[in-house]
Parts: sequence; C-alpha cells; structure tokens
Amino acid sequence: MKRGWDHAMDGGMGMDHMGGKQPRSGCGMAIKMLVSPKEAGTIIGKGGQTQKHIAEVSGCKMHLSGQSELYPDTQMQELCMRADTGDSVANGVLQVLMKLSEETGKVMGGEWEVEDGGCRIHFIVPTMAARNLIGKGGEYIKSIRQASGMKVHVEEIVMGSGDVAEQVVSLAGPLASVQTALPMILDKVQELASQPFFGNWAYNVMAAGGGSKGGKGGDKGKGADKGKSKGGYGGGMSGGYDGGMGGGHWKGGKGPDSGYGKGMDVGYGKGGGYGKGGDSGYGKGADSGYGKGKDSGYGHGKGFDGGY
Repeated sequence: MKRGWDHAMDGGMGMDHMGGKQPRSGCGMAIKMLVSPKEAGTIIGKGGQTQKHIAEVSGCKMHLSGQSELYPDTQMQELCMRADTGDSVANGVLQVLMKLSEETGKVMGGEWEVEDGGCRIHFIVPTMAARNLIGKGGEYIKSIRQASGMKVHVEEIVMGSGDVAEQVVSLAGPLASVQTALPMILDKVQELASQPFFGNWAYNVMAAGGGSKGGKGGDKGKGADKGKSKGGYGGGMSGGYDGGMGGGHWKGGKGPDSGYGKGMDVGYGKGGGYGKGGDSGYGKGADSGYGKGKDSGYGHGKGFDGGY
C-alpha cells in the first residue's frame, strides 16, 4: 500500500494531460471533498503544519470549512482543493488521503468501521460533471467501477443551483484503487474547467451557506428496484445513504429511496433524461451495499436489480 502511494506521489498517475485550462486566476482546476471533523483535524495538523505541507508539496490551495460549517444535511466539513493544473489537484487529493490513512491504512470518510486497506471517499463535483460521470446509459460510471474495482455512486440530490449546482460522488473499496478511479473522475471535471461558471463553483462553499440547497436531479427516470438499506451514513441527503441515523456522519434524510436504487447512476435511459439505464445499482443478493452485519457501512438489504 505504501509503495503504491509513493508511486502516485512521484507522478505515477500519468495525469499531465489534465493541466492547462484556467478560466480564473488560481483556479485552473478544482475538486471538493467531504471529511469528518476528525479527518479535518488530521488534515490541518498541529498549528496548521500538515495543511501547509500538503499545499506546498502539491501546489494546491486548500480551503477547509470551519468546525461549525457543515455540508447541508451531513455532519461533514467541506474541503476544496484548487490549483492551476489537474495534476496538482490530483496530487493534493492523494496527499490528503495518504495522511488520513497514515495511522490505520484506511480512510474512514465518516464511517465508524471500514475494512482494512479500504476507503470511503466523498467528492463534490459540478452537476454537469456528475452527469458526464454517469455517461450515456451509465456507461462511463460502469467503466470507472470496472477499471478500479471500486463502488462508485452519484448522489441523486443536487445542492445549490445555477453556477454552483453540485452533487456528491461517493467511492468505496480498496484505497489503492483510488489511483485508478481518481483520474477518471477528474477528467470529467477538467472538461468543464474552461467554462465561465467553473470559477464561481470552485470558490463557492456550500458548507458556509453558499448557494442554496437545491433538490433532486432533473429527469431521473424510473429506477424501479430501490433496495432496502440500513445503518451506515444514516439517511444521507435524501435517504440515499441508508435509512437511519446510525453508523457515521451523514444525518437526516427521509423518503422512499433508502438505498442506491433511484440515484442518478441509473443511466440516461430511453428518450432523454436519466431513464431506465441498465446500471441501476450496486448489485443483488444479500450484500447490496458497502457492508452488512456489525459493519453496516452503506447498508445491507435485498439488493438492486442489474447493478454492480
């Protein structure tokens, strides 16, 4: 694991193709993440030294929301990584993950329990990037899952509106596999970095009251089999991260979509919108979520039809 991270820190991700476009000074590229208060403290470090070190090594400007500035409907703080190039942003993210995994070899991402060598990561991307991450018929998000071996989910709820509209993209699986999934995600964000809205999005802090809460993504279609999950992040922003309060730092949430069924990654389907794409969830059988039993993680239940 350590060798894999060292390889990434030495530029082994091959992401030089992502740099260059700069719609706003100091913001050629950006990505946001959700971190628990404990993780936020680790990123800052004593006297802010860790945050300063990560910024210097990666070339990223880092902004972390305050302890009382929590992302809407969660108990998570918002971390924004901004830099002139996509390569610097990628290295900044990997530096953060390396620091968070330093003691335990895993990244908790707000979970109480994560398997050894595993991770739970929540990125925030512009809504247009979220749509592109799904791809026509869900093909692109399938390719991320297949290439990385990770479970990848686009949260259905859109936070904010207009230029600052954004959605959460969650990953779960082996920490080493982030090196494969991350550039595929950042590619879709980088494609939008030259757009006029991008700078506004990058500098907006939803956790500090920026933008507005927004609502569900547009024409999400008919992901019929919604699944039945329990525990985990407790409800999430729309009940999408498992039905109750237990298990982590997501809070609130209600409604019928208690699992990963009706999320945006059901594909674009027929006749536009997000329709009846074949990729409607994360699998079937007993373990439909990110865990079961004591480690309820992302829940367990009856599963999803035709998923991961």
